[in-house]
Parts: sequence; structure tokens; C-alpha cells
Amino acid sequence: MVIALVIVLPNLLWQWHYHFPVVHHLEQLAENQLANVQPIDFFLDQLLMNGWAFFLWLPGLWWLLRSPGPWRMFGWLAILTVVLLLVLHGKGYYTRGICPFLIGAGAVFWETKLTKVWQQVALPTLLALSSLPFLPIGVPLFSADRLAGYFAW
Repeated sequence: MVIALVIVLPNLLWQWHYHFPVVHHLEQLAENQLANVQPIDFFLDQLLMNGWAFFLWLPGLWWLLRSPGPWRMFGWLAILTVVLLLVLHGKGYYTRGICPFLIGAGAVFWETKLTKVWQQVALPTLLALSSLPFLPIGVPLFSADRLAGYFAW
């Protein structure tokens, strides 16, 4: 706790010295942007941001919720995070922090289900190949004009 306080103390002192501008920023954000976030857009963002990793994190969530012991808590924390973001009109990308451990849990799920070598090769190959159309979103392959045409398509 002392180490955490030492790390966060300079920011707290700065916020206090300037009368907590972060509070004003969050009020403006809630008023101008978050009020316009619709639940359907939130869920569509989840699919667009994660692409085919959806087939990893959804089984990962299932695996966590059905796991014994402390792993179940992580599944419920992921659900709680999504519910809170929906209620508070959070943007879709705010969930990015829960994706890595859900994808990891999904990998454990598929490891237990895919027992044959051809299955273990087929699933990642299928996911990689089907993700290729999303590649220009994250990798600058095209000029700006050509990228705009690609997105319009």
C-alpha cells in the first residue's frame, strides 16, 4: 500500500494543486460523449474490436464461469465490468483490459476440447486466415484514400 501511495502521490498532489481538473474532464466526457453511447453500439464495438478473437474470449468466459475455485471470480468480474460499462454508458473500447485474460482462458478451453492434431492446427489457421480482411484496420497497408475506399467497401 505504501508503494502504491508513493507511485500515485505526485499525481494526487498535482490534481489537488490544480483543483482536480480530472473531475471537470470526466463531467464533460459524460455530458458530451458517454450520453450518446447506445447498448447496441457497445456490443457491436466488442465484435469489431476483437474480430475473430471473439471465438477465443467467449469460450474463455464460459470456461471461467464453470471453473472451480478462484477462476470463477474472474468470469464474474468480466461480466460485472461489462454491465457497469453498459449502465454508465461506457465506450466499447473500455473493455479492452478484460480481453487478454478472457482470450487466455479461451485458449485453455480450446486446449481441453481440441484433442486431435488436425483440430489443433485447423482452429488457429482458420482464425488467422479469417482475420486477414481486418488487417488494414491495424496495419498501415494502404494510403489514406485507398484505406477510405476499403472501409467504404
